[in-house]
Amino acid sequence: MAAEDLSSTSGFTEVCEKIKKQMQEKLDRITAEIMRMEDETEKFIEQTKNFENNLKAGEGKQEVEEMDFGLQVKAKEEKKEVKEKEVSHFSKEEALASIKHSEVYKYDDGEPTSWPTVEMLREKSDETLKQLRVKNLEWGFLNGVIVSLRFTLNDGTTSNQIGNSEKINESLEFPQDKSISSVKIKADVGWINQLVFLDRNGGEIKKIRGRGRDSGSWYTFEVPEGENLFGFRVA
Repeated sequence: MAAEDLSSTSGFTEVCEKIKKQMQEKLDRITAEIMRMEDETEKFIEQTKNFENNLKAGEGKQEVEEMDFGLQVKAKEEKKEVKEKEVSHFSKEEALASIKHSEVYKYDDGEPTSWPTVEMLREKSDETLKQLRVKNLEWGFLNGVIVSLRFTLNDGTTSNQIGNSEKINESLEFPQDKSISSVKIKADVGWINQLVFLDRNGGEIKKIRGRGRDSGSWYTFEVPEGENLFGFRVA
């Protein structure tokens, strides 16, 4: 074999190896790109699954919220129905028989006088009787202590002046959006030094007090929940 033939064969082999190397590099790049695309595809699939799960969870939550809302509305309607039934079954005689009087403070052991009387209340309509409560309180002082009182109800009925004949010279009006749940009385023998009207949380609604000495003991009259303060009894 001639020397130039060997040389030609060697050159051809080098070219083939070079082409093979270039093709392998391209193949490696293509393989790497395919793997990258596979990773991206897996991530996209995972994100899609998460989105679907979140969407389902959101729909489920909405269903629960709608169910809760439905139950709340139903409970509210049932409560309204019960209240309406209670109102529709209102009995004036039962209401009059259930009137409660304070026994916490008495000046003497004489026969007590109540205002308004049962006869006065019986003449009022059922609707008026259900809403009846004290609206105004007036009082008078003698020697710095409270010795006279007069009440006005929210239907305009006004009591006689009770206590000493001293002239009435002070007054207050109770807010009608607040219910009196208890009355605290600071009293001594024969006179009253303070009257404090409280709401269900113990907050002060209104208060009156004497101008002089502040002696005496505290007494508390509780107004049952759902009931109104609408009168007094003098003993």
